[in-house]
Amino acid sequence: MDDRMQVLAALVGLAEMYGTDFGTKRQTAYTRALLAWYPASVIVDTASKLPYSCRYFPTVADFVEAIDGKPPTLHSKLESEALDAWRHITARVWDVHPSDFVKEVARDVAGTTVFNNHQERDLMFIRKDFVKRYVEVSMEKMREERQKLLDEVASVGRIGGPDEG
Repeated sequence: MDDRMQVLAALVGLAEMYGTDFGTKRQTAYTRALLAWYPASVIVDTASKLPYSCRYFPTVADFVEAIDGKPPTLHSKLESEALDAWRHITARVWDVHPSDFVKEVARDVAGTTVFNNHQERDLMFIRKDFVKRYVEVSMEKMREERQKLLDEVASVGRIGGPDEG
């Protein structure tokens, strides 16, 4: 069973337990939102524990809180990705690793010439700027993607709660 199907099975099981209408749009929205952040095994495990802490059908935020204890932050994850991209760039594997996005950030920070004809001592001065810019651009792109997911979840309507019969 693939990841999406595992998560979907867990969510449908929760919906049945709570007696909540969990239509196709909601299934898709929840599955996409959760799998964007967590592995299926973590989501399925959390789904089995949430009935002990949620009075109503859990929201995506309930899953996030149960897994992380607080809303997720991307900053450290993105810094790690940026440093990995940086290592590849400075190791002169420009054509092997960097995606168009990484090349765009590198050009934005220092220009392509610096990376093609660099001395290690030159690059250490722009690494911090590269990481900072990578995080900024990534966060903006992710905000846009998150907003689309949130809009999708909101468009399917509210589920659970005290006023639902």
